[in-house]
Amino acid sequence: MSESHERTAKPSDHFPNDTSNALQNAANDANTGLNKATNATNNFVNKASNDVTKETKFFVSDFDNLTAVVGDDIATYINKTVFNGQRHPIVFWPAYGTSILKVEVEGNTAANCPTSGSFDVAFGQPTIVEGFPESCIYPLLQMQYDAANGGFSNAPGVNTSIFDFGGQFCAPIPYEPLFAVAQAIGYTTGKDFMVACYDWRTNPGVEVGGGVTGGADMDLAAELVETAYNNSGGLPVYLAGHSNGPIYALALLHEMSADWIAKYVAGFISYAGNWQGQGSIYSQQLISGASLFNDAAYPSSVPAYESWPSTYISAPNPQYYGDSEVVVRTLDANGTVAAQNYTPVDALQLFRDAGLTTAQQLGPLLLNRTSSNQPPGTSFYGFIGTGVKTLVGNTYTTVFAGAQPVKNGEIDSIDEGDGNQENRDNEWPLTWQSEMDPCQHFELNREEGAQHLTLPFHPSVLKRTVQILYSAPAACGGVAEAPGTDFVPAEAPSGPSSLFFTSTSPSPGSSQAGRH
Repeated sequence: MSESHERTAKPSDHFPNDTSNALQNAANDANTGLNKATNATNNFVNKASNDVTKETKFFVSDFDNLTAVVGDDIATYINKTVFNGQRHPIVFWPAYGTSILKVEVEGNTAANCPTSGSFDVAFGQPTIVEGFPESCIYPLLQMQYDAANGGFSNAPGVNTSIFDFGGQFCAPIPYEPLFAVAQAIGYTTGKDFMVACYDWRTNPGVEVGGGVTGGADMDLAAELVETAYNNSGGLPVYLAGHSNGPIYALALLHEMSADWIAKYVAGFISYAGNWQGQGSIYSQQLISGASLFNDAAYPSSVPAYESWPSTYISAPNPQYYGDSEVVVRTLDANGTVAAQNYTPVDALQLFRDAGLTTAQQLGPLLLNRTSSNQPPGTSFYGFIGTGVKTLVGNTYTTVFAGAQPVKNGEIDSIDEGDGNQENRDNEWPLTWQSEMDPCQHFELNREEGAQHLTLPFHPSVLKRTVQILYSAPAACGGVAEAPGTDFVPAEAPSGPSSLFFTSTSPSPGSSQAGRH
């Protein structure tokens, strides 16, 4: 793809001249806006917690005060700091599940479900959406794989698209604090602060069709960057993302030419990038079935998760993790000793044992990936949380689609991380450092005790982010730093952590008593 490549949509299709009216109309069309987003935040935050890591919960009362406190702090910080007057534009890719999908249904035949209609869906919303109960939503969102052409499509009669692509209303939960701070320091969403929402069922590079619009479209993402650049008088753009979002931003950087990056991109900012996957995907989604809407299990969601390419890019990469962590454990007949430990390299065996037929087909195609192996081709600014107990895998009496774990956190697999992803996943960018151009800056900042979900809103993370955005791109070997500041980059963190388990037993085909 090059700067002159043919577009699938014009900038004017997404960004009318009157941005304020466009955003207001978008809010009205969805019958939402920030009030609905705020009301749903509690559900989303609860979703981020689980039974064995209750200490990781971020209480919604903190959200109530965060915008004002951090906004005032940043405003004071800006007033006391001599900036060069150039606030660089930003394109932001949100986390998995947070982009609002618009779903239109015509000719649905599922029992006890509306035959037609439409609804918007994202994690943390009410369990009944525009007359479509949760039991209907999963089969409607299930994707179909065509082995002949390698493409994915929607179920018959289902069309999906991204709501308010480029604007803040495409991913209001949980990013209201981030957008409020951005607006407080002068950004306008849809103009110089673009939100690159995507269909969180899909992956970069995956072919989609059959009613899927705006899956992980690199043309549209490149268009956002170019539009933000043009709207800002030719200032290069910082690409940023949270959780799975950086995977999509990195894919764009890998697809574009060095000349395009040099012209349009100032740097790459990552908040808790899910580079090599997290262990809990197997137990939480593919075995137990996580609800889209709350922290409960919903077993009938498993076939949908099996069918989504994003499940496999979110799961731990066997080429990286090997057998270093236990993602699912089963007990013997007495319920006291592990009968079998499944590690990332045992994924296909787990799929067979659990009867996950779609996963058996898609796993070999999508699990072993190299998309995050290459550095981004521009300066990198990373932020990660650490020091939080993080679920890696659950324990079961037996495995099958919809099985629920043994309610005993002491026999689950736990690692240190940010409450969602293991340290070894978050720290993956360290592997890029030695391969990057000497003229590209690299930093990876740890925030002790910071939670995955709220890392982008952490006061010190926001302060450093603002500093980066107000600074000229890093000079050769230098740091993007505003004149007159006293910022000192954090030292490079230590290498990937070793796991600790609260019970030990051999993994399939292994004589080891456990790994520590």
